[in-house]
Amino acid sequence: MDERRENNRRIAELAKIFVRNGMICLCAFISPSAAFRRDARRLVGENLFREVYIACSLEECERRDVKGFYKKARQGELRNYTGISSDYETPQSPDCTISTEGSSAADCAKHLVHFIENNAKLAEMSRGRMLHRRAREEVAAQRVGNICGASCFL
Repeated sequence: MDERRENNRRIAELAKIFVRNGMICLCAFISPSAAFRRDARRLVGENLFREVYIACSLEECERRDVKGFYKKARQGELRNYTGISSDYETPQSPDCTISTEGSSAADCAKHLVHFIENNAKLAEMSRGRMLHRRAREEVAAQRVGNICGASCFL
């Protein structure tokens, strides 16, 4: 767990640099505990951090698992696998929740882009650096399509 905490800290440090230089920074990673998410929020800055929860049931994550990691974790071949042999605390009050079950990757991406566009602080920070809407949605669809359930932040 200490390795994951350090990985999350490093990601937050890099995100802080990008965000403070006026860029919108999307980071997709598993942050299994509320404490990890609190640490990242403090590090990036309360007024700059936005938590996006990509909601997906464990069963659906297992169904989507093309690499077989969940199966290996259930067989004991992978230790400390989030959701199987390591706990995951569902975010209680994320800034945005995107439910991936029953939604296409494109619809999830549109939800994310809409959230970013309507978030006044982030839009103000971007200073005109936002991509054309269609390009943003295509990039977001690729990212959302590769995520099962995770917490990420902007």
